[in-house]
Amino acid sequence: LSYSGDIVGYTEMPAALKIIDCVNNGVITHKSKYNSYSGGIIGYFNGRSSANSLIDCANKGDIVSEGICGGVAGYVSIPNSVSLCANFGEISSKKYASGIVGELYDGVVEKSFNKGNIAGNTSAGIAAILKSNSKVLNCYNNGNITADETAASVAINNTGTVSYCYNSGTVDGKNIYDVSLSGNYNYSLN
Repeated sequence: LSYSGDIVGYTEMPAALKIIDCVNNGVITHKSKYNSYSGGIIGYFNGRSSANSLIDCANKGDIVSEGICGGVAGYVSIPNSVSLCANFGEISSKKYASGIVGELYDGVVEKSFNKGNIAGNTSAGIAAILKSNSKVLNCYNNGNITADETAASVAINNTGTVSYCYNSGTVDGKNIYDVSLSGNYNYSLN
């Protein structure tokens, strides 16, 4: 496994960890393609406390990755939350790319937005992979999303929930999942 983030590369905290008011302005290039996670703030955020959170953080730098990447975090897992975060950078990956979190596993992203352009094999404005009981709530995308395969304006939902989100950017790919209006909008690839 390989991790890169401007503030933190990897953390697995059993106790409460809050990352608050952080900004990345630098360019991140991550060339490892196997099980690699990149984020503007943190690469891999795995914790065991419901108090773990990323709050009021922003990515303003571009990220180029060959693995899974997000403007704010590459990976966020149970029971961590991301709130009031933003991405303004250009995010691109040969695998999964998104504006806020690359892969969200049983976590929550809320009140966050993406204004950067996102490009990858699979791309989304907020979360490229939603697993387990993950939730994306009250978020919006204003960036242009392009994908070789699957593109989503907000999130690609495998088993989670996308609610009260909207999109005002363009979405282009072979398979498209678009949220064009605000409101409760739940969808699944299944």
